[in-house]
Amino acid sequence: MKLVISKFIKLSLFLLLLFFTFLSCIKDKTSEIDLSNIEVETIVKRFDQKFYTTAPEKLGELKSEFPYLFPKSNPDSVWINKMKNKDEQELFLESQKLYSDFSSKKSELNSLFKHIKYYYPNFYEPKIITILTNVDYENNVVLADSLLFISLDIFLGKDNQVYNEFPNYVKQNYTKEHLIVAVAEKFVKHFIPPSSNNNLIGKMIQEGKKLALAEAFLPNVKKMKS
Repeated sequence: MKLVISKFIKLSLFLLLLFFTFLSCIKDKTSEIDLSNIEVETIVKRFDQKFYTTAPEKLGELKSEFPYLFPKSNPDSVWINKMKNKDEQELFLESQKLYSDFSSKKSELNSLFKHIKYYYPNFYEPKIITILTNVDYENNVVLADSLLFISLDIFLGKDNQVYNEFPNYVKQNYTKEHLIVAVAEKFVKHFIPPSSNNNLIGKMIQEGKKLALAEAFLPNVKKMKS
């Protein structure tokens, strides 16, 4: 029995070594791909800026532009109170210190979309909607069909006073640099669904696949978090 277990362990380690060697080869090749013929259209809609700077009497125009963000069950008074809320206005102003100009992040997202389309030619880039969610870290990035929602208040910097009450292990990725990583991870989970194989080897291989795809999508990002 011990001999069988020993052989199984050796075989498992060999397969893992072989698999991660394969991943390393994939990683080396990502720097060689040609994106010159890959065309994408990266559209960013700054809902956060429009919502917190729009006069209440123009709420109707905002609802017409972003109908998917205004549930019909909520009366206009809910949105007007939200617009005027002191804490939310302060959070908006804090987010604008980093994201009043989103052009650099748009460029990163454009590159990400090109890499995704290189590996998945049928990929259609979603429209990006920047929002604030009152630091709802479980929904920092939401992919909903043709829309990609990014909560900017989750990426203000781990030392920002907004996160004073959060433990370090939670807020360590609340940085501007991690925004593009969080978006890439969302697409990785979309293309690699959960595996039914729950044993240790299966889990390791599954995580290896996700890491390899994430690095293929973002070859210039040195460290990926899962």
